[in-house]
Amino acid sequence: MIKRMYLSKDKKEILEKILNELEIERAFCIKIALAKGIENFKAFDIATFKSNRVNHWEIPKSIISNEELLLFQHLIFNELSKSIPDDELSIYLNGLIDHGLSILGKKSAEKNSLEDFRISILSD
Repeated sequence: MIKRMYLSKDKKEILEKILNELEIERAFCIKIALAKGIENFKAFDIATFKSNRVNHWEIPKSIISNEELLLFQHLIFNELSKSIPDDELSIYLNGLIDHGLSILGKKSAEKNSLEDFRISILSD
């Protein structure tokens, strides 16, 4: 069972910007951010996330279904090459959503006016 997860104010602003640009639902955007965070796992530092963590906006637990949680859980286990307890998994999920939003925010800022943001998210 995952614990409460939060976004900082700046990550919430990035989320809102991406929601407007992509015209998608909030839950889907959070899942895209989590997938992007896992995709770029090697650049993620859990210790830095824990020390700089600022809680501003709570991510509803219902955003990620049990089936999706199981998928993301195993992707994280695969990156770590080990399983972790649920309380630590919650921290990784939260941190990887945060990390993914940072990546999406950078992609959004770097795109030129003719480039489709959706395509830039898929390419890397």
